[in-house]
Amino acid sequence: AWTLSVVSVNGRDVTFREAPLTYQYTTAYHWAVAQSTLGAIEISPKNSYERSFNILCSLLALLCGSTLVSVLSATMVDMQVSHQERVRQLRFLRRYLRENEVSGKVAIQVQRQAQARLGDSGKIARGDVLAIQLLSESLQKQLHREVCEPKLVMHPFFHMLRSVDGAWFEDFLGE
Repeated sequence: AWTLSVVSVNGRDVTFREAPLTYQYTTAYHWAVAQSTLGAIEISPKNSYERSFNILCSLLALLCGSTLVSVLSATMVDMQVSHQERVRQLRFLRRYLRENEVSGKVAIQVQRQAQARLGDSGKIARGDVLAIQLLSESLQKQLHREVCEPKLVMHPFFHMLRSVDGAWFEDFLGE
């Protein structure tokens, strides 16, 4: 039996049954972790500390591997949902065109442009972010100022207006 095999523990040869309980436990745990992580390689730790370190490394590898798989799976699901939404929008468009008897020439142009626009992930407009509507009015104005002011003051006219009448400029941005 394997329990009668000779192992080297802390520099002395003993049977596995005669080895200290910590060595027996860590060996059993190491074997179990190695089986679950496909890490069943011939690594021969010489004592319980080395075996414990090996177990820790195997568990860390298991955690990192499972995290990577989880992130990749979530990304793929997100891409699939996004694609399904695009397909759904195009299907509704085709149905709308068919129900309203739009001519073939116009329908093709409409569908091509819709496909191009749905695939274009250009810059996000304020109206596309529904969460902004949930903010308080004062915070929405503050956000609007933060977004618009740097772009406006690049133009000399607005730069001059801000330096001449800062209060008016703030009111202008708040609208």
